[in-house]
Amino acid sequence: MTGWRSDKMNMGSGKIKALLSGLCLFCLMLNAGFVAGAQAKEITVTTAEKMMEDCKREGPFVIVNALTKNGNKKWGGKKWNETLEKIVSGDPKWIDASACLSIGAAFNPDIETLHSLHIAWAKALSKSPWEILGLEGEYGISTAAACSMPFEQPEPAFVEAYMKDTLQALKTVTGPVMGPDREDCERHLKDAYERYKNRKEQFPESGN
Repeated sequence: MTGWRSDKMNMGSGKIKALLSGLCLFCLMLNAGFVAGAQAKEITVTTAEKMMEDCKREGPFVIVNALTKNGNKKWGGKKWNETLEKIVSGDPKWIDASACLSIGAAFNPDIETLHSLHIAWAKALSKSPWEILGLEGEYGISTAAACSMPFEQPEPAFVEAYMKDTLQALKTVTGPVMGPDREDCERHLKDAYERYKNRKEQFPESGN
């Protein structure tokens, strides 16, 4: 099983590397004001493969603008939330696609898309820990936020169940390559849990 997962991660990393290398131009365009001028095109949320193709062809800023078009100014619109739900499901292909989306989300000035993406990653962590942790490091993405319970006012019962399920899932991540990422994630998660408990003790009426 471990070998199969390792092969799967190697295949996924090759796709992501190829995708992100092709997006360097868009990163450079950021300083030239490209993000502000990105036009929100019509995007249909269908498959992860199509989302990857759209993101590669149009650029992450354009795609995120399209997905959040006409949405709530904090969390985005229907299409963005549909995309997040697909990532939350733990589908490896959608997690791969989220690497591209994270670049556009990080520079979306009006909507907290990056925070909502971190929440999606955090929820997917217990289902697909290999894939979520596989986004770390060489892809230019930090998954620390995904390992830090970035939820909005979580209830105690949710937090306890989340910690149990996620720590159990992380135990399946082994090997010299992914092992250190797992350890980092576990440390961030336990630190976040301690902060949550401390807040609950200080402010018992708060969901935080």
